[in-house]
Amino acid sequence: MTPSDPSIDALPIGPDGVAALIPHSGAMRLIDQVVSAAGEEVVCTTRTHLSPDNPLRVNGALPASAAIEYAAQAMAVHAALSRGGPPRRGFLVVASGVAWTADRLDQGDSTMEIRATRLASTGLGAQYAFDLSAGPGVQVTGTLTLSLEAET
Repeated sequence: MTPSDPSIDALPIGPDGVAALIPHSGAMRLIDQVVSAAGEEVVCTTRTHLSPDNPLRVNGALPASAAIEYAAQAMAVHAALSRGGPPRRGFLVVASGVAWTADRLDQGDSTMEIRATRLASTGLGAQYAFDLSAGPGVQVTGTLTLSLEAET
């Protein structure tokens, strides 16, 4: 894998490097760090799930369903690293088999880990399995399929 930004030459990749890899900005950039990226898998970490300003909070709580956005951003990181180019816009089209062990992601004080594994890809889309953990008893798993904008 070759990062799209020449200043990103080693792992882990911190917040500035992540910003170069995904189209999200400001509070919507949820990934803090890329811990590993090899072959079909990427592992990212974050503590943004604990922020009271997290834009995905509903009535002050971060629901387990927010894990889908965290996983989608990990997928975007992997895709950008895999192609060695700038981030490409994508749209989530299917979330399947999503299951969680707790209703909220913001319990406790643990760093969240997001693991995304590419199952299939074409020039116009990709499918990934994901596994997110945010401390003891907080795990979300599933499969996401996204459609990518055509390259110009």
